[in-house]
Amino acid sequence: MILSKLRENWIYESIVTTYGDGIPNSAPMGIKRVNENIILDIYKKSNTCGNILKNSEFVINFTSNIKAFYDSIFEKNRIEYEKSKIVNAPILKDSDAYLEMRVIKLIDRGEKIRFVSEVVNSEMRGDLNLINRARFLSLESIIILTKIPHLPGDREFLLKLLERNYNAVCGVAPGSIYEKISKELFEKLNELNELNGINQP
Repeated sequence: MILSKLRENWIYESIVTTYGDGIPNSAPMGIKRVNENIILDIYKKSNTCGNILKNSEFVINFTSNIKAFYDSIFEKNRIEYEKSKIVNAPILKDSDAYLEMRVIKLIDRGEKIRFVSEVVNSEMRGDLNLINRARFLSLESIIILTKIPHLPGDREFLLKLLERNYNAVCGVAPGSIYEKISKELFEKLNELNELNGINQP
């Protein structure tokens, strides 16, 4: 089952599809599994939020095709849909897997609404390569660390990037090897500073 492949409290990138007055809508969105439910925090002013509030149903589509994420924002007319089996929401025709969702609870979070939803149907249609940003952020941080000793003029900027990446990793993949790597990078940074006679700010 797809749900079992999602690690608890990790945020995975997906494309959420809904109907707005019968018209299909798609939007890239991070989703999180908590127990057997899926959590989405969506800005109140977005079309996706309005559609889910109206219909209480939506589809989470998984794809490793980055172009699909781009199209879901800037080239919506290129996206092809198909009907779902249970919920009142479309499915991305080329998704590798999808979850048909039904809202069971709403939580007001200021600018956003938290939707707690249950899976009512799911299907795998290809290789499921889930996208979690932590892997790429950790790689980027490793590369940043190698540049710091050679680009003293950009050091402050690179340090801020390193901190930003660490905070993001902690948010999208708590307790992961990527969080451990990001934390250890700060220790490596101290070692580099001592080696190069640079004082940590």
